[in-house]
Amino acid sequence: AWSRLDGNKVPGKLVGVKPGDEYQIKPNLFARVFPTKHSKGSVGYSVIEKRKKLKAEYVGLTSPQIVELKKQGIEIDYPLEIPIVTYLGDTQYVDFSQLKYIAESKILIAECTFYEGEHSGRAEAGRHMHIDEFADLLERLKNEHIIITHITQRTPMREIHKILKDALPKDKYDRITLLMAKRHKGG
Repeated sequence: AWSRLDGNKVPGKLVGVKPGDEYQIKPNLFARVFPTKHSKGSVGYSVIEKRKKLKAEYVGLTSPQIVELKKQGIEIDYPLEIPIVTYLGDTQYVDFSQLKYIAESKILIAECTFYEGEHSGRAEAGRHMHIDEFADLLERLKNEHIIITHITQRTPMREIHKILKDALPKDKYDRITLLMAKRHKGG
């Protein structure tokens, strides 16, 4: 639709997905789809790198020894998944920490729409996250970088920074980038 409006064709491929699907992006990179709680059929995505890691008992062996084990049909490695980035999309609170690939994703892109205390009802009605829920969620996650999207225009950006700083432990607050902000944190 946007291509028709601005006259530019955006390169891309639309693929229909549902929770539980995995879509291969490259041979060792795929997107895993998980359910969110917004509208019917809403989903989020984690981009995950698949690698093989040598089992601990074979570390230190020479290349010829490893080749010999492989020839004997011995499994010398195990699959390893490295979650790179997770996009929650619009969603109300869900304890995503139960999904290891979300909890350990290097980058989390999440919405936190409402910040003021009296806006928690609006967050619930619109199936969005309020800062209180968002802070609770972040407490359980181990993401190195957290990008917040879908920020209300009702609350001034300076106030949002203050609320975030008050609601989050310093180590979490320091990992936050507001997508709508002109600069990383500050005012």
